Amino acid sequence: MTFEDQLNALIFFHLEEHTSARHLVQTLAEDDFARTHIAPEGGISRSSFSEAINERGLEQFMTVFE
Repeated sequence: MTFEDQLNALIFFHLEEHTSARHLVQTLAEDDFARTHIAPEGGISRSSFSEAINERGLEQFMTVFE
């Protein structure tokens, strides 16, 4: 999952008003638009998504939000 994938997923999460990471990951796997345009190539598991959001890219996100 690239930093761009993370941004796309978080934006999609908020625009679609998902209630949990589990719901988002399920949508990324089942919805044609989300799978094609939002999900990382090859898809992503819930644990990998959570790890990426909580740890990887933290510095980049801090820079973006500052």
